[in-house]
Amino acid sequence: MVNQALADELVAAYKRRRMNQRALAEATGMSPTTLQRVLAGRSEISGPTFVTLCAATGADPVRLLADALQAVGGMSRIEAELQASDDERVAPVSDTTATNDELDRRRRQREAASWTTEQLEGERGAAITDGELEQPEPEAP
Repeated sequence: MVNQALADELVAAYKRRRMNQRALAEATGMSPTTLQRVLAGRSEISGPTFVTLCAATGADPVRLLADALQAVGGMSRIEAELQASDDERVAPVSDTTATNDELDRRRRQREAASWTTEQLEGERGAAITDGELEQPEPEAP
């Protein structure tokens, strides 16, 4: 429900900018197929993906999220949905089939979904910054 509301708000945001899905896919670096699933509400929208889509459409993430929450009935409804979602995703204690790699992947997904804009920018900067010099890497010859 929340996912669909976010998708609806993102669709409205890119249409307000008179963008099409192809332009939005190019602006975000997402594949058109993935973008189509996200905008149709058929794929979960992670925190980083949400922020990237907001930036590409010029939408304020806080305002867009608030509008989506209001559309589904507010936070109490969201809390109930999240609780139900957590109940479905948490493996019973007796289920020992999850590997350490799988547990690490789940932890990283949870952490990435809560990243702030500063953390996302830091990740982008880390890829091009020399840690010792604390400045961008020189261009390769």
